[in-house]
Amino acid sequence: MPLAQLAKEEIIHVPARQCHLLAPEYSLILHLTERIASLLAQPHRVIAQGRFPRDAFRALGLLLLAEGGSGMRSC
Repeated sequence: MPLAQLAKEEIIHVPARQCHLLAPEYSLILHLTERIASLLAQPHRVIAQGRFPRDAFRALGLLLLAEGGSGMRSC
């Protein structure tokens, strides 16, 4: 998903199949305006949740979007 398209969404769901960083049974929910990341396990159980300062949330986004070995896979 292009970065410009991500910026238009307020809440983004990142399933494990799109992100090398996540184990298959996990997914990540990103609330962009509140800068909250929630790690979910199946079936929709919150494992961890945190609110990030602006720069830390941007760094998290860059890590998730990185094209290298650990970023989001393109669909």
